[in-house]
Amino acid sequence: MASAGDLSMLLRELALRHPRTSAVVDDERTWTFAELDDRADAWGRALQAHGWGPEARIGLLAGNGGEWLAAAFGVWRAAATLVPISTFVTGHELANLVRSACLDVLVVQPEVAGHRYLDDLARVGAALPGDRIIRLAPGAGPGTYGRLLRDAVSRALPPVRADGDACILYTSGTTGGPKGVVLTHDSILAAVRPTAERSGLPAAALVLSSLPLFWVAGLFIRALPTLACGSGLILSQTFRVERAIDDLRRHRPQGIHLRPPQVAAVLASSNFTTELLAPIRYGNGRRAWFRGQLPAAARLVTGYGMTEMSG
Repeated sequence: MASAGDLSMLLRELALRHPRTSAVVDDERTWTFAELDDRADAWGRALQAHGWGPEARIGLLAGNGGEWLAAAFGVWRAAATLVPISTFVTGHELANLVRSACLDVLVVQPEVAGHRYLDDLARVGAALPGDRIIRLAPGAGPGTYGRLLRDAVSRALPPVRADGDACILYTSGTTGGPKGVVLTHDSILAAVRPTAERSGLPAAALVLSSLPLFWVAGLFIRALPTLACGSGLILSQTFRVERAIDDLRRHRPQGIHLRPPQVAAVLASSNFTTELLAPIRYGNGRRAWFRGQLPAAARLVTGYGMTEMSG
């Protein structure tokens, strides 16, 4: 398991140990640890080159995938603070969050599952000028991440403090409006390391996960501990039953992390067969969710945690 002192180096150590191992399988491609590390470096140098380095706050609004993780690690490489934003956000909530978090820049996928976030920003007049909105869109035109990354070639990366702010996660708790929770590199790693150790995942395994990366559970309890084991994530921007079944069939993951309604939908599909779960050895939740379909060797863990405690 990686033993980095801050999040900026976690992926670097993993890339050195497992360069050709699959780190992410997403809707578009498979990323090895080395490829994810290279992309994170490009993000970090680009953000630094544009003045969004130490103490800058970088919003990230996008669907699950390798580019989300590359951008996140890039923010940490630039010694900046990541502000993940829920893809369930409304236009009004997005405007309030941009102001509340005092974002210096917003990296945004223009559309996820039919929701157009750039329309939201234009409609509500969020407090960010256009030159501080980076679109995760094809091409290298103004305001696209292709242009941003192209400008990053030789920029040096700054040192990162282990006790520095790494992430601001917004959570409403049980009641009230969303509030920003500031988490440091060392507090996050204090959760990631033991979670990875307890998972029992071997290197080069794959885990099918539907948890959003903008949640504490999706990022710090599932994604980073999985990567810290040298294992890979199967991610999709939106959960689709037939896509999940296809992933189980094609990639034969050893781990599975789905929410209860999603498990029920998979089991109810006419294309589901018990054999699809035969490789599973690690998972979340309770066996009752799977109606006796899991192999006897599978070990399931039910977790609970607070955003304020890094999960």
